[in-house]
Amino acid sequence: MPQNVEGTESAMWQFVQRLLGRSDAALPKVDPALIDRLVEIASPRIKLVSNYRQRLAPMVRHASSRVHLLEGKLSAPLPLTAETWRQNPLLNLAFANPERMAALVAASETVCQWFAAHPLADKAFAVLAMAHDVEHRYGMEEHEGRVRQDVLQDVLVLRDHRFGEPVGTLGEFALQARLRALEELAHHAARRMQGLEADRSLIENEINTLRVALRLGGSVDPLTASSMQRQRQKRLDFLQEELIQTRTALEPDSQLEILSAALRDPESQLRFTETELQVDALGILRSGDQTAHVVRLVEIEMIADIPVRRALLPVEIPRALIRRDDGGLKEPDIFNITAF
Repeated sequence: MPQNVEGTESAMWQFVQRLLGRSDAALPKVDPALIDRLVEIASPRIKLVSNYRQRLAPMVRHASSRVHLLEGKLSAPLPLTAETWRQNPLLNLAFANPERMAALVAASETVCQWFAAHPLADKAFAVLAMAHDVEHRYGMEEHEGRVRQDVLQDVLVLRDHRFGEPVGTLGEFALQARLRALEELAHHAARRMQGLEADRSLIENEINTLRVALRLGGSVDPLTASSMQRQRQKRLDFLQEELIQTRTALEPDSQLEILSAALRDPESQLRFTETELQVDALGILRSGDQTAHVVRLVEIEMIADIPVRRALLPVEIPRALIRRDDGGLKEPDIFNITAF
């Protein structure tokens, strides 16, 4: 790998370490607006708890002090320019060509809106998240002077590009990285609550069905009821108890505790992994090949029933990528944006 590329890929943000590597006691007072933002993501019903900010503040402060251990793995932002695309193997694999890179930036509604709201900014910083797969494909290779066209190859594929919310300076970007991690924890809590809501709906539907069946099925007296009726009554009693527990879990106080639990132990909910792969210019894995490029992938993984993993790449976005020939902004397409 060329030295300048290796330096770009391996450089860690020293200012991030200084800014984020502080103990709980050294952290400033938590902004109430941040707490409200996390509550809005998780469940607005939490605001019905009279002292929700006071109860969440220590958890937010703690989580903020912990996520810097994850953020330190991210590299410095890569400029999305044709020159960097030619020099950086990871950027080269992320986009087929500079034109594709510009098209994806222009397709991001959040990027276009940010530049429209900041007319004097000539660049922005954001986290680009991509799905990462290693696919098996047949390709062409030369072996002992003979060219074969049916060689099974492992190919690194980066797809489903999504840009996070842009910011204007590196300092803001360091803070934004932390805020994004906290928001992901709030989204995790929201998914937990949505699961409880779905459980409640299923239980209520089954209870209604059982009540109808009991009414139409004859006697429900324990002495004269049929075996089927007794089974239905037993199931109904069980579901009614489950419904009480589920409704209790959806009370504002309980929802606040779900959010607190996610913030209390961020490492168990939100995990970063690092993977180094040796690839050639076409993205084909070449383990042990000294001529191959080493690309480093930093992935975020949300621990859930179905884990969600995304490769993260901090980028610097020039305004020129979203300009038309007449100098105006390109019309943005609808673009699916997530926290990372």
